[in-house]
Amino acid sequence: MGLDMYLMKKTYVKNWDYMKQGERHTITVVGPHTHVINPSRISFIIEEAMYWRKANAIHAWFVKHVQNGVDDCEEYFVADSQLVALRDLCRAVLAKTVPAEEALPPLSGFFFGSTDIDEYFWEDITNTEKGLTALIDECNRFGWVSNFYYQSSW
Repeated sequence: MGLDMYLMKKTYVKNWDYMKQGERHTITVVGPHTHVINPSRISFIIEEAMYWRKANAIHAWFVKHVQNGVDDCEEYFVADSQLVALRDLCRAVLAKTVPAEEALPPLSGFFFGSTDIDEYFWEDITNTEKGLTALIDECNRFGWVSNFYYQSSW
């Protein structure tokens, strides 16, 4: 129990009759559920791009900048520019060019974890910066062809 946070990457992969062979996706399903999954009906691939546990300062940023202040455990679209903004803010906090407690203030809540600016806070900021950097680099290298969504549960 506690604050679990997910950044999901959703990529549209539906094949249409008008698409040329080089434009089509090949989807193979193996494993115990192959009998209930028809690859020709798959429209999206959803990946867990990032996961956090009790990173309440990061959650507070998403609530403020993505969810319009509403903390309701629903799924919210995250614009590419918002991912870059969060990554850049984490970099600034880590470089100590902006005060951590102002830029990414911890948020208290039901089993949200510590609200101290402690080693866990810094670990969350470091992991967020690294994870978003890798994700943004991947999107810049291969194109921003996916949509991102944030959701929390607690």
